[in-house]
Amino acid sequence: LNLEEQIYQWDGVQFVLQFED
Repeated sequence: LNLEEQIYQWDGVQFVLQFED
């Protein structure tokens, strides 16, 4: 599983969380 980019969709709003070590 690639946890580098996790995309969450909430109420039509798209959140992109990028994790950098």
